[in-house]
Amino acid sequence: MDFLDTEATRDGVQWDWSRDQHDYYTRQWNQDLNQWETIWKQDVDSGNVPGMDSKDWRSGPGLDPLIIKAGVSYLEVDAFQKTALEKYFEEIGAGELSQAGSNGANAHHMESDEKIYHPLNDSQGMRVLELFAGRKEDDICCELHVCSVDFEYPVNPRDTRFKYYTSHAVSHITGQPVFYTAISYVWGDPAFVKPMTCNGKPFRTTENLDLALRYLRQTDVAVMLWIDQICINQHDLVEKTQQVILMSKIYQRAWNTLAWLGEEANNSSGALETMLTVGGTLRYYTDDRVPDLEDFERISLPAPNSQKWSELNEFLRNPWFQRVWIIQEVVLSRGIQVMYGEKCISWSDLNLFSICMVKHDLIQYLDSDVGARERSGCLRIREIDGMKGYNDTFPNQSSLQSVLVEGRGAQATDLRDKVFAVMGMSSTIINPDYTKELFDVYAEAARSMLSVDDLVDTLCCVDHTNPAADHPSWIPDWSIARQTTSLGYRGKAQGVYAAAEDSKLLSRIRPDGGSLVILGMLFDIVSNISALVDPYLQDLIQCDSHTSEFVTRSVYLAMKHCQPYPSESGLFDAFWQTLVAGKDESGIISAPSEFAAIFALLLDSATGSSPSMPDQPQPHRKRKLTVENLRHRRPSRTYRQMQVAFEAAVHGRRFGTTSKRYMGLFPRGTQEGDQICIFSGGHIPFVVRRQQASSSKYQLVGECYVHGIMKGEAMHLSDLEMNDIELI
Repeated sequence: MDFLDTEATRDGVQWDWSRDQHDYYTRQWNQDLNQWETIWKQDVDSGNVPGMDSKDWRSGPGLDPLIIKAGVSYLEVDAFQKTALEKYFEEIGAGELSQAGSNGANAHHMESDEKIYHPLNDSQGMRVLELFAGRKEDDICCELHVCSVDFEYPVNPRDTRFKYYTSHAVSHITGQPVFYTAISYVWGDPAFVKPMTCNGKPFRTTENLDLALRYLRQTDVAVMLWIDQICINQHDLVEKTQQVILMSKIYQRAWNTLAWLGEEANNSSGALETMLTVGGTLRYYTDDRVPDLEDFERISLPAPNSQKWSELNEFLRNPWFQRVWIIQEVVLSRGIQVMYGEKCISWSDLNLFSICMVKHDLIQYLDSDVGARERSGCLRIREIDGMKGYNDTFPNQSSLQSVLVEGRGAQATDLRDKVFAVMGMSSTIINPDYTKELFDVYAEAARSMLSVDDLVDTLCCVDHTNPAADHPSWIPDWSIARQTTSLGYRGKAQGVYAAAEDSKLLSRIRPDGGSLVILGMLFDIVSNISALVDPYLQDLIQCDSHTSEFVTRSVYLAMKHCQPYPSESGLFDAFWQTLVAGKDESGIISAPSEFAAIFALLLDSATGSSPSMPDQPQPHRKRKLTVENLRHRRPSRTYRQMQVAFEAAVHGRRFGTTSKRYMGLFPRGTQEGDQICIFSGGHIPFVVRRQQASSSKYQLVGECYVHGIMKGEAMHLSDLEMNDIELI
């Protein structure tokens, strides 16, 4: 149990601390943590905690005992809960529930025909799987029970401080609580090839699920599970739509969630033990810098060349971490265990490990490929846990836009699930209609976002190489992982950019829903553009690298087309600011002036000249900062911060200049002749492409950075005016 969670189980009662009490009780628990753990351990030792004994007390990796057993109320309800259940069963009508239950897949004595599934007539109805006991090699047998997730415990008028958390479904037949474990897993090969018996009838599952059931099955007692592949009739699109809508409740009502990652790979068998060691070691390591190599042994970290880092890398590359459905499953669940073969680790321990790895920049030891490292499992875990923390505090109040952005890089077999799989965390619900075409779903999502989210943020989500001809260019394509780090998403609140200052956003959607009309200003034309490159700042030390070639070519364009620079900024200042898009490594704060000295040094290394630009300062000479320092010593904090900022800004973009002598970073699909537009109320400019010479219709190419207009300077130019810009 994670003692800092806002929920706890004590004396057979599970509490959900209310939001306004959260901070107070968290402080109290932090102060009394050691005493609390002692009391809890005493309860475990004395048998006061159902299903746990002293050998389970923080024993490290091992199958957690919280897999719900059939026929047993794992958490015995108290008198108040029992009364609430009886009242609910009476109000709803036992006859109605019983009838709904008899129409669904239920106990074996209620199934007399050849069907396993019957329609779920209850809009809140779902099925729970009872997996019968057996050895790993035995045939799999199970039974489906129809339940409802509609019931929720009311506040106890005798004690309004706490709220009972509803951690079960309710049987349609008996009205009794049905506790179950929700299973999160990857389907893998979608072929249904593994035989089993369900409700006494032949049934087939995928290979990965068959393997999971064999590991989860107990030898002496049946267990209660919810598994989408079996509990939902996959051949009934109407039912599938209904169950996707209910998915958030299904995970919220589950007693706990178990993530199945498959059998241990030969080269990652020790990964979970290493995670506990690293997390346990670094949680008390107060220095947030990267540990020196000689410190690894002293603080019990694996040696930099140890096989254990490869084992961790293999584990974190597991397909489960990239599946879009797992985001919602983790965010909406409470007690989460991650099972890997016979071993198990809690989500809180997994998250602690990831925090430590990211904080101390140890993810560099997981993979030599920086691009892959940016989407490493550690960062993925941190992102999901951040969403979980927000949802725990503000349940289902995330915007649809924000959850779509978080799930964009995840994988889905059905690309419509890029929307359907995350909306359970959102305040906006779209009917998960699997009969709709893909871009009809994305268009509906876009229109829904425009009514509640910032329009410019939605446009910042557009990240394509070239606008498609078969759907509007302003609608984000969620089926494709983002290739760049957004410059302007959520940027208005951060205040780094303010291209349109405080002007009011004016827009409307055409009645046909295909085009978006926004009041905007056409500021300039892209006249020169560089090649596309995957940039790594450290490569500037190597004169023959692709990054050096990119920077050298960019210097040439700036020197030839941007002198004198049209804004108050000098040429060198405009140049280095452009290559980090005016931001620091966090992406939410303006770039610090300290970047200039390091960039001047690297720029001279790349071009072979000193200085490379006429107004370039040479402060690195006074500080005795040399390329050799960066090559042979541990990089300074400032260098590492600039490295992150540079790579985030330039990756997937092109350096370019405009007809008015400005320089900027432009989308990878930008062509010479494309125009730079500032929309009213927008904090960042965009590249648009006119469709006809005399037309006001444009395709949206994407967001851009143009140094000298990001603070609203263009709004004060008398020769420019706002007009309707129709994005098609």
